[in-house]
Amino acid sequence: MSQSRGSVQSAAPPQNGHVLNAEIEEPELEALETAPEDRSVTASAAIPKPRKSYTYTFMSDFNLAPEGVPTLKDYCASKNVQSDNDKFLVASAWIQTHGGADPFTGRHLFTAFRAMEWKTQADMTQPLRRLKSEKSYFENPSSGKWRLTAIGLEAAERIGN
Repeated sequence: MSQSRGSVQSAAPPQNGHVLNAEIEEPELEALETAPEDRSVTASAAIPKPRKSYTYTFMSDFNLAPEGVPTLKDYCASKNVQSDNDKFLVASAWIQTHGGADPFTGRHLFTAFRAMEWKTQADMTQPLRRLKSEKSYFENPSSGKWRLTAIGLEAAERIGN
């Protein structure tokens, strides 16, 4: 039964990971195979996470017409906003300067947009993230909280003038 090393038959590796003939396989080759656990970790890391679902509700306790300052509707009407970016800037400026919410949240914006009968978005803070990145109009002092920067306040004040 003794065979020389040169006459050992080589077989294709089995597809199910089991050894078909122990005399044909060399032990060194078995050690080089990757464990099934390694494959599953790699496969699960490639699966994208599901997107976060945003659900905003109207804040009935948020005063949209406080005394001594322009109401949300009057302030926004005086600005004659056209684009979505303008709407987010103007609504944010009113919330922060007249609405008493500094910093504010996506729910504040959702409430303002609903009060103005403007179209809301599934993620009301996405435009803020974009304007923060592209123009430095917003800052994010803590998770879920937003504030207009001085540059953003100036841009909001220029709208409609």
